[in-house]
Amino acid sequence: MVAENQASPANKAPEPDAFLLAEYAALRAELLKRIELQHQVISLTLIVFGTMLSFGLQTRSTSIVLLYPVLALFLTASWAHNGRAIRDMVIYIRDQLEAAVGGNNLGWEHRARPHRRLLGRLDFLSVRGIFAGTALLATLVAIPLARVDAINIFLFVIAIASTIGSLTLLRFFPLQGADSVSSNLRN
Repeated sequence: MVAENQASPANKAPEPDAFLLAEYAALRAELLKRIELQHQVISLTLIVFGTMLSFGLQTRSTSIVLLYPVLALFLTASWAHNGRAIRDMVIYIRDQLEAAVGGNNLGWEHRARPHRRLLGRLDFLSVRGIFAGTALLATLVAIPLARVDAINIFLFVIAIASTIGSLTLLRFFPLQGADSVSSNLRN
């Protein structure tokens, strides 16, 4: 009876190659979804910035304009979280899946890695400009609108701290030196 249970199709383990292909397909689908989410966060950031800035300027409200850097901090954290997950998946695909199938020269992640240096930095610079640049711009635009009182000073301090927080989040992304699964797991 034990031999019958082991031989039944329901208890049969998947083929290693089929499992690797299924895992690869699932990870690539998740990668694409996370990249899509990152682009949606960038679009949302620009829409919110334009809306809050135009409404704040029309009503001459310093508080509305200075709330944007706080919101930008949370949007930056969302973008960085998805970026970290993307980086982890790319490293796993490259080091575990592609290496198991074809060594170190088969697959997109092995092919694309040497060519990412310049384009990756340009992408990172554009993202830094969108998140931190719009937060800084909102803070600077609020200066002529502001009256010197405790609430506005508090809002300026919060806006500056949020802008610095956004820069800090972006400064540590992508993680330097995380070129393998083992070094990425330590971070």
